[in-house]
Order: sequence, then C-alpha cells, then structure tokens
Amino acid sequence: DSPITISGNDSTFAGNVGVTNILHIDGAATGSPYIDWRQNGNQKAYIQYADTGDDFNMSSDGKMTFKTSAESTALTLDTSQNATFAGDIIIDNSSGDPFLKLKTSAKEFVLRIDQSDNEKFQIRDVSNSATRFTINNSGNVGIGTTSPTDKVEVYANGADVTLKIHEDAGTHLARLHLREGTQDTYIQNRAGNGFEIRTESNISTSNTAALSIAGTGVANFGYNVGIGTVNPTTKLDIEDSNPFVTIQGSSSSYV
Repeated sequence: DSPITISGNDSTFAGNVGVTNILHIDGAATGSPYIDWRQNGNQKAYIQYADTGDDFNMSSDGKMTFKTSAESTALTLDTSQNATFAGDIIIDNSSGDPFLKLKTSAKEFVLRIDQSDNEKFQIRDVSNSATRFTINNSGNVGIGTTSPTDKVEVYANGADVTLKIHEDAGTHLARLHLREGTQDTYIQNRAGNGFEIRTESNISTSNTAALSIAGTGVANFGYNVGIGTVNPTTKLDIEDSNPFVTIQGSSSSYV
C-alpha cells in the first residue's frame, strides 16, 4: 500500500481517513509538523514533533514530552492535573543509578538505587548533597548514615541525636516495645513527665510496673531488686563477698 503524504500548508479532513500502513506528515525543513484535534474550530489536543529540540510532544490539558536519546530526560510530564498509570512504572538502568526525582523550585529529592555502593536503596537530599535514608542488602535501615550496621541506625555527625516517639493528644501512651522470644518489655511514658518499665505480666497500667520513675525523680520498684544477683528474694537483695550499703545525706553518710 502507498502511504498518505501530507506536506506544505495545513490540510483539513472533514470526514474519516483510513490508513492501512503509514501516514507521513512532512513539514518544512525548519518547521514542527503536528496533528491536532479540534472541536468547533477550537484546538483540543495535538501531537507534534518540535524541530528546535528534537522533542515529541503530546498535549491536551497538560503536556507530555519525549526527549531524544541525546538528552538527559527521556520523559517529561508537565501538567497541573494528576497523571494516572494503570500498570507498573519501571525505571531500569543497568549502566547507572535508576532514580525518581521529586523537585520544587526550592527543594530536590531523589529516590535511587546506588549501584556504586552495593545497590543500596537511598533517599537523597540533592539540594544539600546529603543521603538522608538508606536500606542496605541486609535490610538494615540507616538514617543519617549510608552504612547501617544494625536493623535501625540513627546517626548525626557532631550533633545530638534524638529518636522521638510521641503522642500529642495526651490521652494515650508513647511506648517502645522490646521482645526476646516470647518475653516482652515495654518502656513507656507515665503521667507527670515520668516513665515506666513494664513486662508482659504488668503491661496494664492497673498493675504495678517493674520500675516507675516519677517526673520528680522518685523511683519505685514493683519487684524485688537484686544487686550482684539475678534472683533476688527480698525487696533489696545484695550479694557480694563484702556487701555494704552507703546512705549519703547532705552532711553525713551511713554504712
């Protein structure tokens, strides 16, 4: 079959045009040929080859640009509306770092796989040249470090480091749960700016905590306390070859 070739000035088709094989649109040497869709004479959408940048553009309410292989960006979506993809989005780069860039006028972040550093997944703050989040091949998570050695490692160079667990309403607990096998220990806040250590047998606040420290600094032990022994039999059990207790007052001490 012979192709349909459109060249020269604008060509308008009022009805249907059927093309079995190839439709050629041949613009001028310095032009940007395109196909547009109109309704009542008003342009609604178009497909265009942009001669100035060797770009292939598709546009309706937004814009979509396919760049040439010589340019750094393969696909640009420029639209004020949402872009919806029904299937998977695959970013495959075997020769470099596959990444997804999120950018505003003031800030730029990149989600990437760093092939130069053992294929780690990272969130990088490009604006400040810093890697904020890393997951290595062992599943370790690093915040502030690209080389986490534990399941979660939080690092800051020359600064205080704080891990915050908080509940703003003031009606629930902020709690850290530690488990070894089936043994559970909870470190949690308590009323009056204090904190408690509870085990699985006294997790309810209606029970006595294993250790409770009030905001005033007063400590209360709910169980026997052992010094030098892991099996205390009294409220305070001290086991040593020469055990003694020193009670220090403001002006004197007692042994």
